[in-house]
Amino acid sequence: MNKPNILFINHKQQQCGIYQYGKRCGNILRKSDKFNFEYVEVETETEFFSFVDSINPIGIIYNYYPMTVPWIKRTSITKYPNIVHYGLYHEDYMPHHIGFDYILMVDSTFQDNGTSFSVPRPLADSSNIIYTNSEIPIISSFGFGFGNKGFAKIIRMVNQQFDEAIIRLQMPRAFFGDRDGERSSITIPQCYGEPRKPNIKLEITTDFLDNDSLLNFLASSSINMFLYDSEPGRGLSSVLDYAVCIDKPLALSDSHMFRHILSESPSLHIGNKSIREMISFGNTLLQPVKDKWSHTNFIHRYETIINQTRKP
Repeated sequence: MNKPNILFINHKQQQCGIYQYGKRCGNILRKSDKFNFEYVEVETETEFFSFVDSINPIGIIYNYYPMTVPWIKRTSITKYPNIVHYGLYHEDYMPHHIGFDYILMVDSTFQDNGTSFSVPRPLADSSNIIYTNSEIPIISSFGFGFGNKGFAKIIRMVNQQFDEAIIRLQMPRAFFGDRDGERSSITIPQCYGEPRKPNIKLEITTDFLDNDSLLNFLASSSINMFLYDSEPGRGLSSVLDYAVCIDKPLALSDSHMFRHILSESPSLHIGNKSIREMISFGNTLLQPVKDKWSHTNFIHRYETIINQTRKP
């Protein structure tokens, strides 16, 4: 028996957190036993029409963000009234002007209602990762080089608490918002300008890493830290979709962008704890989150939503 087709729409610019989120979703959902999830990358409405007409799906999931898919309009939706249209959305406000039938909120703390559903985070596949350890503490973080990421806070905290350590910051350019380095070119010199003891080494890299390279970067750390600013009203950060699936300690600020993790494992908030104390916890604090957002549970959640909302 053929499985019904579900079309998953993503854009094409890879140096983007929204893109990487959609790519991880597509990789996980293709393992569904109940639906045939067809992942495609689209840049124009004409391309979109071609995919829909050839695949003939019963539902379409749009990895939606206004900046990344400006071609999606209400007329793109109304052209196919017999298909269920799901808008996957990354911020707190709803894109009602597009006319999606249902909104899929990437915030697991969101409370479902009749037309909007929360969906789990798409954790990265860490099955090929190689773990390494170091006698010298390695404190790592990564993310696009925006000023709200708290990179300088990490440097200051490490410098206060250690006499010898390696700080590694992986800071590629974002296609949307930092294409020419206009923001990271400010952030990186600020980081190098932070005072450091002689044996506190700072390494900043800017290459855009593929999935396994990024996970291996995190897996070679003593601890991974993310000290974002508070950012009230913002959507969730995607960096933790990688850090959570790595069996290394994790420390977080109380940023609104981390609320999904801290609501499940509040002890991951560094608060007044030292970095050494956070390292001593190991990876046990991550297990509740990893269990809740396993790939099996992720797929089941999407299958359930589609079964509840599909047209007869």
